[in-house]
Amino acid sequence: LEFEGVYRDAVVTVNGSVAGHRPSGYSGFVVPLDHLLTVGENEVKVEATAHADSRWYSGGGIYRNVWLLEAGPVHLVPDHLEVLTPEADDAGAVVTVTAAVKNRGAVRADAVVHAEVLDADGTVVASQASPVTVFPGATVTARQRLFVAGPRRWGPDDPYLYSCRATLREGDEVVDEDRTTFGIRTLALDPRQGLRINGEPVLLRGACVHHDNGPIGAATLDRAEARRVELLKDAGFNAIRSAHSPLSRSMLDACDRLGVLVMDETFDIWAQTKSADDYSLRFDDWWEADVEAMVRKDVNHPSVIPYCIGN
Repeated sequence: LEFEGVYRDAVVTVNGSVAGHRPSGYSGFVVPLDHLLTVGENEVKVEATAHADSRWYSGGGIYRNVWLLEAGPVHLVPDHLEVLTPEADDAGAVVTVTAAVKNRGAVRADAVVHAEVLDADGTVVASQASPVTVFPGATVTARQRLFVAGPRRWGPDDPYLYSCRATLREGDEVVDEDRTTFGIRTLALDPRQGLRINGEPVLLRGACVHHDNGPIGAATLDRAEARRVELLKDAGFNAIRSAHSPLSRSMLDACDRLGVLVMDETFDIWAQTKSADDYSLRFDDWWEADVEAMVRKDVNHPSVIPYCIGN
């Protein structure tokens, strides 16, 4: 199971055995189930404790999407398909694709990772295949470097999106597949010209946005998230800062589509408390895992231009 967010101190049990735990209410996490399942009916229980720990309305329980992931022993690791565009101009763009392959089987696996870049119409504009050998219990990373000729670059005024499809094959059989959207764009920041996207200076007109949807509650409803971004853009904003926790996937998707720039923020607090039972009590043990979860969620979103390490 992949949880996009459970508020808070989530404990996941399968048939009475603990399968996973996550203190942060805003970090996505994956809980393997297969080693605890039995033939027939199974019980998956998620317990969450919403402490008196937040200075705004946080809600409680499973408030973001949950996904059931299914794959064989040799598979692409969830949230490890990374697409970057380190070089891009009107003539062409370098697109780097990184995918992690895990072997939970008992024998060596010889597989091929096939990466494809597709434009908004679904036409393949670049592709590459890389063989990988994965021993039992191991994880290997396939890194590919593709070239897209004459790219349409993503920016606030033209938020054009490509997609990347990664296919894992053993022989002629497709054993797993993952897909993500991304934008081809370059970023630069210096004290003379400020922020530049694709070489053009951009001034940020931003607003701070908490995660809840006001009177309809804290649940992350895809349409409600997109509507908030639409309203902000119509009001003249071109940027938002998440206050004070990582944005949901659905809001990031909306920012990608609409060309709204994002400063994604990690935490409200670090080691000093602001309320009796807040995240500061977990900070020392969990900050690194939670930062990694945020970056893995954000890395393919062209709308995310800086990260914020705390409020």
